[in-house]
Amino acid sequence: MAKINVNNISLSYLVKKGEGEKNALIMHGWGANKELMEQFFTQALTPHCKQMIFLDFAGFGGSDEPKRAFNSQDYLKLSEDFLNELGINVDILLGHSFGGKIACLMASKKDYEALILCASAGLKLPKSFKTKCKIILAKTLNKIGFKNIRKLLASKDGANLSDTMYQTFKNVVDEDFSDEISKINTNTLLLWGDKDTATTLKIGQKMNSLIKNSKLITFNGNHFFFMQNNIKPAINEFLSKA
Repeated sequence: MAKINVNNISLSYLVKKGEGEKNALIMHGWGANKELMEQFFTQALTPHCKQMIFLDFAGFGGSDEPKRAFNSQDYLKLSEDFLNELGINVDILLGHSFGGKIACLMASKKDYEALILCASAGLKLPKSFKTKCKIILAKTLNKIGFKNIRKLLASKDGANLSDTMYQTFKNVVDEDFSDEISKINTNTLLLWGDKDTATTLKIGQKMNSLIKNSKLITFNGNHFFFMQNNIKPAINEFLSKA
């Protein structure tokens, strides 16, 4: 594990050597860390990569929290500045959930050799009636002084966070980057769990329709389908043709 100071934030990262020629940046989801991604993606990437860079986003794992509440564009800039500080040109982006959203934003600005999105965030679907009721109730109770009610009503991803990270969560949780995602030209592999309730399969199908050079593969599993299935063959076949 190594650390680097980027924009006055100490970021934790890990570089693993592979057997290939490409450099890959691997980005975790909300509430996760680089160790989870290392454990489940190293084997699939090793034959194709010279270096695999696993990053802890600001506020997660071994990285410092941001000094203020971030939004996704802030995380995008920090990730780009991180790579510039390392002096590494990345060929492959891989992201899970929130990390997939940042990978999408990166690929909307620049073409890469390959983009792998696992249950990626980044698109907004209509909220369920139950969710809408919870939002209205939480806002009403906050207005009349019951501010701690968020601990009871907040999603699991938003619970037990510092004020800065909870505001960050609110900033990033309900965004729609359809326009940016439709600009992606990079060959893209979409991997999804058919029982995902966090970023549902409908999101994967919509991304598949927005990204012109994309392929969607579904697995039997939830938001962490890659812990429940062997994803190596799908990634190996995709990168062999990239």
